[in-house]
Amino acid sequence: LYMIVQMTAIGVSGKDLATDNVPIAASFFHFAGQLGYDLALIGMLISILGVALSISFSTPLIASSLASEHQLLPRVLGHQDKRGVPIVSLLLSCGICALMLLSGNYLFLASCIVFTSFVQYVPTILASIRLQNHSKLPKGFRLPGGLLIPILALLVTSYLILSFSVKLMIAGIIVFTLSGVWYLYDDRDRQAKGLPRDIADKDKPF
Repeated sequence: LYMIVQMTAIGVSGKDLATDNVPIAASFFHFAGQLGYDLALIGMLISILGVALSISFSTPLIASSLASEHQLLPRVLGHQDKRGVPIVSLLLSCGICALMLLSGNYLFLASCIVFTSFVQYVPTILASIRLQNHSKLPKGFRLPGGLLIPILALLVTSYLILSFSVKLMIAGIIVFTLSGVWYLYDDRDRQAKGLPRDIADKDKPF
């Protein structure tokens, strides 16, 4: 679907698409005028707002779970009030979002949301490959065409991720590198203290 939309936009706007900050809206403008441009922008805003609202609910819960159930984050982030709301994680995520909003660069922040969504596809695709023959799952987990769909999805997702700005990609690399370093530190700390590891020892790395 992403590729069809992108190819259609390229066919309508041509080489001008590369320099436009809102390429889909610009493509709509070519055959629907200002009304089409405005409708495309409204659709984009609704879509991005939906993702942002979803993340605003899920992020504190995920952080709380990682802290209290998996011990991958400081334990204080798992603290909940009497209604079960992860209040510390909620306030921290609100504070981080407020600081990002102060940057004043809406297009960069919107791109961050889309970039994060794309990056989340990658482990899902890799998991679909890894878990096809996993001993813990019921037999019969097979995708039509074998590895064709996951590999094609990985190639398309990688292409779309590489289409983001260098600034955004650098920021993403920094965040994921810090996350990886923290995870490795935590895993070694668990081994040193004889604590259960988050990854089962018998599971081979991907």
